[in-house]
Amino acid sequence: MAGHRASLESTALVPAALAPDAKMSRAAQLVLLVVAAAWLLPALTGLATRTWSTPQGAQGPIILLTGIWALWFEYRRSRARAAPGHLGWTILWFAVAVLLYVVARMIGMLSLACLAAWLGAVAALYGCVGRVLLRRLAFPLAYLLCLVPLPYAVEMALTGTLKTGVAYGSVRALAALGWDVAYSGSLLYIDQFELLVEAACAGLNSIFSLTAIGLFYIFWQRRRRWHESLILALAIVPLAIFANVVRVMLLIALVHWRGEQVLETAAHPAAGFLMFVVSLALLVALDRALPRRVESRRND
Repeated sequence: MAGHRASLESTALVPAALAPDAKMSRAAQLVLLVVAAAWLLPALTGLATRTWSTPQGAQGPIILLTGIWALWFEYRRSRARAAPGHLGWTILWFAVAVLLYVVARMIGMLSLACLAAWLGAVAALYGCVGRVLLRRLAFPLAYLLCLVPLPYAVEMALTGTLKTGVAYGSVRALAALGWDVAYSGSLLYIDQFELLVEAACAGLNSIFSLTAIGLFYIFWQRRRRWHESLILALAIVPLAIFANVVRVMLLIALVHWRGEQVLETAAHPAAGFLMFVVSLALLVALDRALPRRVESRRND
């Protein structure tokens, strides 16, 4: 009897939320969804006012709308697999997200606040639909993660690296073709002209935009095994950098033929748009070059 009583007492000490069969109730799911939605609102407001109005974040609204559509599309296809998640893991996951959000608010870091809001939304989804369905929603959720802006220090470091890399790549390529060009850091020299690779020409905006469009293209195709989709995803950034190097090469050639004033004409933005289309076409060409899976996605 004493041993049995001790066993009962030790079991009672275990929080109900940590029990193996502890699940989210309907009321708890509703509360969690309301809290997550209320949490996402200030994060989206911050993005709209501070990021989406800049060239780096102009693709934000498109990512949000297409991401919500992709999330709803996957949920409708797989909602039969929905089952409430474990209560303890949901609480722990949500608590970590709240802690990150508090830290983000204390230091005024929008990117960390948005990441915390995303984690909170994922925790709410896990509590409502469970692990199996959450795995089916992994790609749309990862796609929505593109909404989180880079920290300012990281963005500046990447911009500086890209500016130098683009200058180096374009000069080396033109020199290999017999052109008399040189560079110093992000400065380019052709004939008597000195050109500066600005932040807008570094290609970071193109990388953001092509990453978003490329990921959505991969999701839309959905006739790939996961490793083939990974190959396409990993190819996005190199393709964007390659296209931007070609863009700078074209601008250097235009300056050589027409003078520095050509950069003030429509040829400058047109070259950027053309190279963006080319990089997207290269991604599609790579998709076509990879062997395709025969069976339809409906049989997944």
